Amino acid sequence: MELTWISVVDTAVKIGFGALISAFAAYVALIKSQSHEEKKEAIAHFYKLQEEKKSKYVELLVQSQELIQSHLYSICSQ
Repeated sequence: MELTWISVVDTAVKIGFGALISAFAAYVALIKSQSHEEKKEAIAHFYKLQEEKKSKYVELLVQSQELIQSHLYSICSQ
């Protein structure tokens, strides 16, 4: 009878430790995955901002060129 009781407790402890280890591993995997997703989103946001800055800069250059041309045409026509 005593050997059976010890065997049951031993099995329960092993199952408990296994569950604890798997819960810890799942938690670590979740944290790493979430961290990776946050980094990925930050990089995507950075490149989106760079693209917006580039388009605004090009637009500024075009407007500047048009302003210079219009000024030159108005001076030359006088």
